[in-house]
Amino acid sequence: MVSYLAKIFGLGRLDLAEDVVQDTLCRALETWSLHGLPDNPSAWLMRVARNRAVDLLRRDNQFRYFAPELAHLLRLREESPEEAPAFEKEIQDDQLRMMFSCCHPELSTEAQVTLILRTLCGFSVSEIAHAFLANEDSIEKRLGRARKLFRLSGTFVELANASEISKRLEAVYQAIYLLFNEGYHSSHSERTVREDLCFEAIRLALLLSEHPEGKKPKT
Repeated sequence: MVSYLAKIFGLGRLDLAEDVVQDTLCRALETWSLHGLPDNPSAWLMRVARNRAVDLLRRDNQFRYFAPELAHLLRLREESPEEAPAFEKEIQDDQLRMMFSCCHPELSTEAQVTLILRTLCGFSVSEIAHAFLANEDSIEKRLGRARKLFRLSGTFVELANASEISKRLEAVYQAIYLLFNEGYHSSHSERTVREDLCFEAIRLALLLSEHPEGKKPKT
């Protein structure tokens, strides 16, 4: 859900995307406990998240600047969920594509990986600190600097083009590895193996291996 919202509203609004997802899940817990599961829970979550994000943006002073492009993107999503690629060899999977989009060239590889793990893989700050063998304060600062960079860049939708994919592979490789590592040997004592993380890491690795750039051996 975060990757979906970030694609529409831009990586400069990651905080908004995360807040909307949290609000949406809270609303789901309240609504579903009273009325039961909807016929299509995933579609329900996406619709509520999108509507909530649009409501918040309408209260933003910059909404008038974003409104025409935002309306166009939302219309494309509703009319054609599988829209045509923006460029040749574009990565089609939302999650994998947004991992590349998090790799801003002005960020260090460690900062890129940290942002991917926190924003798209759902890692907590403590889990990221465990993965990097670092303290939580340094991870918080790293995340703050990364988000500030995207916020100040003025980029509405940051998507990696074909020429940038190979330059960003290193961070994506590391993120997928750490995702699988956390699943296979969890930092939580009560859960040694987290199958959901393992399966997601394998899914992303397989998708990446099918891409012309991703199937190349690491140099």
